[in-house]
Amino acid sequence: MRELIKAHTSDDVLDAVQWALSDTPKTLEVTGLGSKQGLGTRSQTDGVLDLSGLSGIQLYEPEELVMSARAGTPVGEIQAALDEANQMMAFEPWAPQGLYGTNDGTIGGLFAAAQAGPRRPLAGAARDHLLGFHAVSGRGEAFKSGGRVVKNVTGFDLSKLMAGSMGTLAVLTDVAFKVLPKAEKSRTILLLGAVDFGQAMRTAQNSPYEVSGVAHLPFAIAQRSEVSYVSRAGTSVTAVRVEGPGPSVEARCQALKTLLSPFGAVEELHTTNTETLWREIRDVHFFAGDQPLWRLSVPPTSGPDIAKSLSGEHFFDWAGGLIWLASDTQQDVRQRLDGGHATLMRGSQDVPVFQPPADGVAALMGRVKDAFDPHAILNPNRL
Repeated sequence: MRELIKAHTSDDVLDAVQWALSDTPKTLEVTGLGSKQGLGTRSQTDGVLDLSGLSGIQLYEPEELVMSARAGTPVGEIQAALDEANQMMAFEPWAPQGLYGTNDGTIGGLFAAAQAGPRRPLAGAARDHLLGFHAVSGRGEAFKSGGRVVKNVTGFDLSKLMAGSMGTLAVLTDVAFKVLPKAEKSRTILLLGAVDFGQAMRTAQNSPYEVSGVAHLPFAIAQRSEVSYVSRAGTSVTAVRVEGPGPSVEARCQALKTLLSPFGAVEELHTTNTETLWREIRDVHFFAGDQPLWRLSVPPTSGPDIAKSLSGEHFFDWAGGLIWLASDTQQDVRQRLDGGHATLMRGSQDVPVFQPPADGVAALMGRVKDAFDPHAILNPNRL
């Protein structure tokens, strides 16, 4: 039977890791609310380090656009505080509930998995918003990096190393991150039935109109939207989102309509429908159930051609640079990529969940792992 260790303070985390290192090293599964247990390979461990009790917002200064919270703080609690101040996490993290039927997870898990949604090409990745953290390494040592403001981030930028490490290098206990004001208005230009949708997406993305999301839904996928203008369009839908002050949004929408009209008929969604549609895209609403699901990161110019070569249903985000693919032909997916990488977000683990790294990269990853967790006690084999 596995040892269950529930941490309520950072000292509890330190004690747990040091316990794992005592005598014969023991392995630990690091978890919060278990929202992303379906992501990555899970191994049987000697103990479970539960961080859900390590919770609470420690500092929130809306005027300084910064928040600090304990790693086990539910994302819903973070979001409620931001909503009250009309602010947001600009990188638009996706909610794992849609993929795994669980919950929205913790703020520590959010950064450990480096989740980011449709606004990523404009706002940057999750790692770009993590200002600093406190953690306990697999050596049983407490350490910190960065701070609560950008000017305090000096020396090695370990925040970018921890983001996406899935708890395999260190156990995050506190995180500090940037936030931004919500946009006054959001609108979406719908391009209906565009034949050359790939070029249309790139045209919108590369325009001077600061779009905050570009996606394409094939006809079969568009029909599943809860937005009637999309589901009843009777054709494929290319969506281009614009956010910001009201007059600016209106002017940019008009310019985008003119720019995209040669590709097909255009319509416009207002704020409520815009929020619904992009939440569906962010949370992969269109592929409910347990069908194997791939997340393919590819060069945007190659996205449409790569998708044609794959069997299964798909849609595009990031102007073609991100393909969400529901397919049972798992063995073929990575062989057909052109300079990209694939993550098996849901499904059988007969194939590697994450893109196998090149030999040189694998060697570097091994050295980093040895530096932080030489006995491989933290989330073994998760990556």
